[in-house]
Amino acid sequence: MNTKKQKHHIHYTCDAAGIKLKKTAGSTTTDYVGNFIYEDNLLKYIITDYGKITVRINNYDTIFTRHYNLTDHLGNVRVTFSENGEILQEDSYYPFGLQMSGLSYSQLPDDEQNKYLFSGKELQEDFGYKNYDYGFRHYDPQLGRWHVPDPLAEAAYGWTPYRYAFNNPIKFIDPNGLWEFGVTKDDDGNKTIQLQKSDNSDDLALFMDESGMSKGQIKRKLFGGGKKGQASMDAFFGGDASSINISEFSGSTGEMLQGMESALNGGNAELAASGSDDMGDAINNCWNSTINLKTSGTVDSKPLEQINETTFFTSMLNGNNFDKALNNFFNVSNPQTGDAIRYSNDGGNSTTHGAIFLLNNKSGVQIFTKNGFANSAPFQISNQSQLPSSYGSPAGKKNYTVIDVVKGKEVKSTKSDSSPYYR
Repeated sequence: MNTKKQKHHIHYTCDAAGIKLKKTAGSTTTDYVGNFIYEDNLLKYIITDYGKITVRINNYDTIFTRHYNLTDHLGNVRVTFSENGEILQEDSYYPFGLQMSGLSYSQLPDDEQNKYLFSGKELQEDFGYKNYDYGFRHYDPQLGRWHVPDPLAEAAYGWTPYRYAFNNPIKFIDPNGLWEFGVTKDDDGNKTIQLQKSDNSDDLALFMDESGMSKGQIKRKLFGGGKKGQASMDAFFGGDASSINISEFSGSTGEMLQGMESALNGGNAELAASGSDDMGDAINNCWNSTINLKTSGTVDSKPLEQINETTFFTSMLNGNNFDKALNNFFNVSNPQTGDAIRYSNDGGNSTTHGAIFLLNNKSGVQIFTKNGFANSAPFQISNQSQLPSSYGSPAGKKNYTVIDVVKGKEVKSTKSDSSPYYR
């Protein structure tokens, strides 16, 4: 990428999923290694769920400084503050993301200022460029447009391929430069999840491919089945509406999605009200919320204790109990919306994380997740590629013991699951 003034050059290296690995701007090289950001081979800062940790070298000492973010309902960072509550940076935006200079300020040095701002994306300021990095594309908040067309433009031919958030950034966000999902907020602060569809005649087939569900499963699990479900499904996928509120779903998977919406509202409010990140005060975590959704379609605020009269989830902080819970589900090779995903950083022998599979499209796997036990870590819908690198990758359970009863005798055997998906 080149800037015209003085012929400056900015070079980006990304992987096939659009994730930035390296940026070279003039003589400065920045490496992106998961959540760890290096500048000219020195660790500069660490991205966290709550903000970032700035790393400075003072003589022979390494100083770590935590910065925390407050975001609005669209994920835009509005306030950055210190561990003692001191406001370090405030950012206000015009609707399409351009910063309001009179209402934005920072008392941090230039090299420590928060650059992850509008939609939580990194602002690229080298040589006055001032675009946001969304992975597949860079976004210009001054124009409210992308500089390159949407790779999936043919799926919405009624819109300009350079649009941002359907030209309505107050209502919609565009998390990765490809498909958009809507998050609305009413006067009482309640959030609504919307499923966005394409405008072309193949949108049902495309959704079947991305959700992993057949037409019959979509009819039954999202629209309640029967003639009424068929009519509702046909009306949405064959109609002119660009979105549907998940509150209109009535099947089992639809009810699970409504449970996720409840978690984004009341669940996150309960987490925020706690005010403590101590392990002993943890309200929920990834494993517990995943099992909650799989068994009841909702996210509760206490550890799940019993299924099939067998107590296995006595501690929400124990990954072994999550693995025991997965014994109640079938291991499947092809995921569909609502399946549990298991993660591991040692090839599957132990578990590091649990989440719910939503969709798999060209931008990657979309999931519902809570990253960790800390109450400051909210329930959220995100892309699998945004998970902390310490979680490793999706992996089925490996080398676990199964007890079968054969002719009245217990027979133990060792088993491994070939897939990370459980239904």
